[in-house]
Amino acid sequence: MRKFVMFVDSGCDLPVKYIEKYDFKTVALTVTIEEEVITEYFDEAKKRKMWDAIRDKKNLKTSLVNVSEFIEGFSPYLEQGYDIFYMAISSGLSGTFNAARMAKLELEDMYPERTIKIVDSLSGSLAEGLLAIYAKEMLDEGMDWDLVEEKMNEMAVHMHHFFVIDDLWYIRRGGRLSGTKAFVASLLKVKPVCTANLKGEVTVVERHRGRKKALARIIEIVKEKIIDPINQIIGIGHGDDEKGAKETKDALEKELGVKNTILTSFGPIIGIHGGPGNIALFFLGKKREE
Repeated sequence: MRKFVMFVDSGCDLPVKYIEKYDFKTVALTVTIEEEVITEYFDEAKKRKMWDAIRDKKNLKTSLVNVSEFIEGFSPYLEQGYDIFYMAISSGLSGTFNAARMAKLELEDMYPERTIKIVDSLSGSLAEGLLAIYAKEMLDEGMDWDLVEEKMNEMAVHMHHFFVIDDLWYIRRGGRLSGTKAFVASLLKVKPVCTANLKGEVTVVERHRGRKKALARIIEIVKEKIIDPINQIIGIGHGDDEKGAKETKDALEKELGVKNTILTSFGPIIGIHGGPGNIALFFLGKKREE
């Protein structure tokens, strides 16, 4: 049987139990909180520290996984005769995917007998994580690697992200909303429903007065766009708001009969830009917009 390992990056936001269950190997984007650099934020204690810093509106920055880090992470497995399949955070959100491709070119010269597959998830957070799970299941079943790559590229354009932003200060800080608009929207308690397109761009789909209405609307959007909800995993991500996420999970189960979900708080890639109170749903459905 083919010897292989599958890599994910920390942008996938999968809880540790899923990293362990699927035996994923990981590479980490870094987050800098003031002067402290953190990489192991699959660790819940470090994720808690990150959320405390976000709520305090401290200066946080994220950095990609660079070429040398990929070479360092991949090489030991290639030396032992393993092939590598890596599901990457969207090339539209981070330069990590392109760094991995550059590392791949170098490593293929060093290990010409080995296979390295790198897939652009066109996604972030649990959307990326769900694609990784589906890919790993196919690989474990012995499916042809070229076919798995083809299927993942197709599934990536059908993996949706819809989310409600609770505090517009974080969107304004990220440059996606002017200060004046953010101030007015906050006064009116407007909560935007957003999505991410195939370029990794966050766009506002609708605006609603009040969080409750906005969250009810994303459930309706899922119902409009989802395909075969019973036989897929739905990702539910939250910005340090487990109560709100669980309420959304209950609504999904009631409205769509959903049985398989993964619920988790966001890591820094989404957390820094979306802020606390952000609730997101990730699912396979009709083809996403360009």
